[in-house]
Amino acid sequence: MRTAAALGLLLVLAAGCTRNVTYRICEACLEREGTLYCGRSFTNLRLHPDVPDEATRLAAGKTGCVQFAAHKGAGYSGPLYDKTLAACQAKVTLSELKHARCSEEVRSESWNPRDGVDSY
Repeated sequence: MRTAAALGLLLVLAAGCTRNVTYRICEACLEREGTLYCGRSFTNLRLHPDVPDEATRLAAGKTGCVQFAAHKGAGYSGPLYDKTLAACQAKVTLSELKHARCSEEVRSESWNPRDGVDSY
């Protein structure tokens, strides 16, 4: 009887478990040189419950700078891209973001109990 119970427990632990994790997902656009560039940002509210909504919106806007820098720098790498990306991200403010919206989404993620309570 103990062997069957131990074997059952071992199968459950080997397969792993799932837990629900809430994410704040924000999308925002910014206008540069007459064109809208949009980005998305994710915040794991279980790991970072104190991150304000505005910070996630701002991060989404800064992610939009990636598209702008790629357009200006003719690709996603190189010195011109790096310089344009840094300059764009330094200038992003909440007041200039357009179409900014956030939502919370609950996702089921797997984890292994042997890794501890806080691991993912």
